[in-house]
Amino acid sequence: RARPPLRLAIVIDVSARTATLRASLLAAAASLVTPLRPEDRVSIVLAGNEAEVLADSLAPIDPGLGDAIDDASRRTSTGVALYDAMAIAGELVSDDPANLRHLVVLSSGRADAGLASETQVLALAEALAASGVTISTIGGGDDYLQRVPLAIGEIGAGAYYFAADGEDLIDIFGLEGRTALFPIARDFELARNRHVADKQNSETPEKIGLHNLRTAPGATKNRKRLGRGPGSGTGKTSGKGHKGMKARAGHHGPGGGKPQFEGGQMPLTRRLPKRGFTNIFRVEYQVIGLDELARVPAGTEISSESLHEAGVIKSKKPVKVLANGEISQAVTVRGLKVSGAAREKIVAAGGRVEE
Repeated sequence: RARPPLRLAIVIDVSARTATLRASLLAAAASLVTPLRPEDRVSIVLAGNEAEVLADSLAPIDPGLGDAIDDASRRTSTGVALYDAMAIAGELVSDDPANLRHLVVLSSGRADAGLASETQVLALAEALAASGVTISTIGGGDDYLQRVPLAIGEIGAGAYYFAADGEDLIDIFGLEGRTALFPIARDFELARNRHVADKQNSETPEKIGLHNLRTAPGATKNRKRLGRGPGSGTGKTSGKGHKGMKARAGHHGPGGGKPQFEGGQMPLTRRLPKRGFTNIFRVEYQVIGLDELARVPAGTEISSESLHEAGVIKSKKPVKVLANGEISQAVTVRGLKVSGAAREKIVAAGGRVEE
């Protein structure tokens, strides 16, 4: 199947930075348009202080095309209106969406006239690419900046080249004319395996088995292997650097195991005075008064269980009864610690204590 007609626009940076490259522009452009067919059309747009159209949709064999390229090789400007030139070139090639539409941009990487923002230039490239226009970029010249031409070539689904001199420019234009202008296919669709598609569209969820078990993302990670060669980044010195206190085992820095070390002076743990001790056999009691025993229902034996059920105590620690308050009824206290004064009041009321 024959390819559709091609609409080609060449955007040329005519700043002083590209003067050396443009000395060979006429020969380079000839190598670009030679493979084109009579029905193809070529436009030339200059990116100087302002964008200017030198040739508008000319046939490859039109003499006016050569005159326009020769004129572009002799122009010089102080600024580069790259955004405006690309916008105009995009309009010139977009007369019929059925055609192949392609831009070739010769740039020094500068955009310092008109809309000079790199963000705006790249946004324009994205808009052109979305409309079906492909873009190839050729970067070079004095004080060259690669960032913008490289990004435009990637966004435009074309190619990116660097030209060191005029001879490179001739070779690059020839390569672009032989390959990049003739796509293999457009608007294609990949057909998936029917069995896989039917399986993915099935409403029945796949059963969990050993064949599809996966750990959650981030749940596992590789251990840090030390001393396994320079390619790992933690070989030889194992990430500790060369010599010094913190390269030794048991140092006083983070992870060294001696957080109390203070450089040789008396550490805080030894400067502070010490007094007393901690009795490991100490028993801590819950303390209640005699008057709280009245909250236990009458006739019930007073024990840890009955006190807990009545809400007198909350925890299961041992209980001690002190002589706070008074008691007027006879009760039996079993399994509790009772002070001497409390014991006397309980017995005086007719009760008894069984510890």
